[in-house]
Amino acid sequence: MNHIKDIASGDFFSLKALYKEHHIKVYRLALCILDDPFLAREATQETFLRVQRNADCYSPVLSEMTFLVGIARSLCLDILKKRALQIPEYEQTKKLRTASMTTGSHNDFMNFLAPLSDLEQEILCLRFLCELNDKEIGIILSKTPRMIKRLYNQALRKLNLTYRGEGGDSDSVVE
Repeated sequence: MNHIKDIASGDFFSLKALYKEHHIKVYRLALCILDDPFLAREATQETFLRVQRNADCYSPVLSEMTFLVGIARSLCLDILKKRALQIPEYEQTKKLRTASMTTGSHNDFMNFLAPLSDLEQEILCLRFLCELNDKEIGIILSKTPRMIKRLYNQALRKLNLTYRGEGGDSDSVVE
């Protein structure tokens, strides 16, 4: 069932179904990009509002998740740009909010990805948190699926080299 086509024709229940089906993945992506649970929740809500407003622009060539992630990623990057202009004021409030709201597993995940470039981190987040394939990730990042596959494998090799000797088995950490 294509919820976005139904949303374009004014079906509110399809928006609700789309939200129920995908909001956790969109939130995880927003949290990965923004590193702030409060902003990630706001971005998730705004993503679905933008889907409703822009549903008529949806092309069935894309999966619903690719359309959602494209909107969410664009929104999160806009938030980061705005936040960069307000850094001193924002950093004070972020420290207070994040101390009580950020989950340990998110911090562990982001620390695990720290040896990677921003692009490699984004590819892994899109692959694992949003369950997108190379073609879908390529559409979102304006790269070829072949380039995405190469960067994905490169990121896995970096992680294997980084964490191979730290208490795990020596075969591989990530596959």
